[in-house]
Amino acid sequence: MSNFQPSDVCAHCARPISGRAFNVHSCRHLFHRECLEIAMIPFLTAEDVARMKTLINDEDRVLGQMKAEQLAGNAKGFVEKQDKYLKIAALIGNIVGNECPLCGDIAISQIDKKFMSDEEFATDLNSWILPKMSTQHHWKHTWPCAKVFGEFLCSKREEIAEKVVLEIGAGATGVAGLTAAKLGAEKVWMTDHPDLETALTTLQKNIEANGVEEKCHVAGLDWDSRASVADVILKIGDRLDIIIASDVFFDPATFRPLVDTLAQLLIKFEHAVVWFAYQLRDDSWTCAPQLAKYRFLKTNLVRRIETEKETIDIFQMTNESLGYYAGIEGGATGSKLVIIDADTNQRYTSSAPGTNFFLTDHTIICQRIADWILEVFEKGSLDIQKLRAVGLGLSGAEDEEFNRKFVEGFKKNNKGLTENFYLTSDSVMTLLANFPGEENGIVLIAGTGSSCRLKMSNGEVKGAGGWGHQIGDGGSAFWIAREAIQLLFDAEDGMIDGWDTVVIKELLFEHYQINDKTRILDFLYSKFEKHRIADFAVSLATRVDDPAVAEVFRRAGDILGRHVRTVAKHLSEEDRQTLHIVQIGGVFQSWSALETGFVNALKGAGIQKFVMYDPCDSPAMGAAVLAARETRGIYLEQKEEKTKLREISVEED
Repeated sequence: MSNFQPSDVCAHCARPISGRAFNVHSCRHLFHRECLEIAMIPFLTAEDVARMKTLINDEDRVLGQMKAEQLAGNAKGFVEKQDKYLKIAALIGNIVGNECPLCGDIAISQIDKKFMSDEEFATDLNSWILPKMSTQHHWKHTWPCAKVFGEFLCSKREEIAEKVVLEIGAGATGVAGLTAAKLGAEKVWMTDHPDLETALTTLQKNIEANGVEEKCHVAGLDWDSRASVADVILKIGDRLDIIIASDVFFDPATFRPLVDTLAQLLIKFEHAVVWFAYQLRDDSWTCAPQLAKYRFLKTNLVRRIETEKETIDIFQMTNESLGYYAGIEGGATGSKLVIIDADTNQRYTSSAPGTNFFLTDHTIICQRIADWILEVFEKGSLDIQKLRAVGLGLSGAEDEEFNRKFVEGFKKNNKGLTENFYLTSDSVMTLLANFPGEENGIVLIAGTGSSCRLKMSNGEVKGAGGWGHQIGDGGSAFWIAREAIQLLFDAEDGMIDGWDTVVIKELLFEHYQINDKTRILDFLYSKFEKHRIADFAVSLATRVDDPAVAEVFRRAGDILGRHVRTVAKHLSEEDRQTLHIVQIGGVFQSWSALETGFVNALKGAGIQKFVMYDPCDSPAMGAAVLAARETRGIYLEQKEEKTKLREISVEED
């Protein structure tokens, strides 16, 4: 066993090994990294020595640049320099090699007992009928990575001691898991495909032969099954510190499910670290596309070892999702902010005035949002440097080009906030948050303004309305108020007959504290504020028993129904039969007054019934969730069940 203590000294300079980067060999010789480079010079060609010195100078220069980027708070620049540093370090490692300069390398010796030999596997493999990965016979052998990876684990003895470890792809031998157990791990879970019964049985025998059965536990794990991964997570419990895997990236067909599995594990055990060894076989193989799906997975090359026949890389993977995510629901009248701590799922909430940049200059809205976020962070004693992304669902944010310029301006003027933004309209934000899967869904907003958006099962979004009070907002609170006021004026002017508008007039005078209907013109023109007009709908809603008021709400229901009918045209006849609608906005508190007009508007469109829901979570929460998912590939916890409000059949006349 390659044991070492902090008091051990470097075999070259005789100074204590701890406190500086070092290499450990299974022969028990330890070297500071820079000392190993010096000690290897006699064994290198003049060309290699010259190249190594050049690389060391480059490495020192990049380290200085990393420190400068860190002091400047430039996370992106730091990561770029760090990637460059690791590449240089790997090149130096290639030159230095894996041999001890004093005595040469010795094969791994930390496993005391002999492994089961291939001859002991008497199973007729050709008769097996196993799915997917389990059809392969890789589990029968101890691969070259096992020795190298075992040496690496020995260099991590103190980090492994008393930790809970999971080995993925243990096979029948389980070299990595057994090594971890003998290095002092508290518990080791050793897994492979559940259909490999002979391999798992042999693995259990190996555990017993090595005398670590009290620490090691065997379990089946199918990378292609999220349920299987969830089952293993349940068995592990609340704690997992280290995940190890030796040469599991051996077949490109397994890359996707394997990365999915690692992501699922690191989402649950976000503080765990993954170490895996990979033998280079084909330069064209890469799991980069799979890793790109999970932007929170941070993968670094920590060591490259050149043996006589193979090149083996050892990587470290971690979950970099820790931090805060902000989401803003920006309406015309009011806005809501939620900040989520990804570590604890704790939420911080706040409210503020409207953030519609067609009603207020976008530069003012931009600064208002930035100041608001900073204020909430300060009040909550939160570290603004840990803000990872901001999701903005703003009323009026319909133009992609304008949205792009808005985000660019936001970043330029608020460099200390975050680099990651996700901006779209409030309706689309709510839509994506409530219908995240491959299903059809509609969001219908009727608050100060109105809009309707449909997300189709293929991800395409279709819309109707949402163009503001001048040419849209049909069925909204603003529209209801303006319609009632116009009905009053038209009736008293004699433009229309048959409507008694006495109640509307009484409500108008009381709401705006006026004694002449013409005084409302001040609020409509010289003192115009959209929300002050929309507020009148609240007063009108108290008297839907009045025929004139009821007619206004019926018309509002009709317009909202036509919004839904319009977007439903994009669905197939089959999908159109049942519509699922999430409702947003205070106008729906008067559903009984809207219902007749709404249902009648859907008749003759092939719609048999519709189901209406409250959103699964606040739109602001949805904005934060989408920002985390779209900018960093992180899936935050949120309510997934929408509250069903009503299910109504559309009966044809």
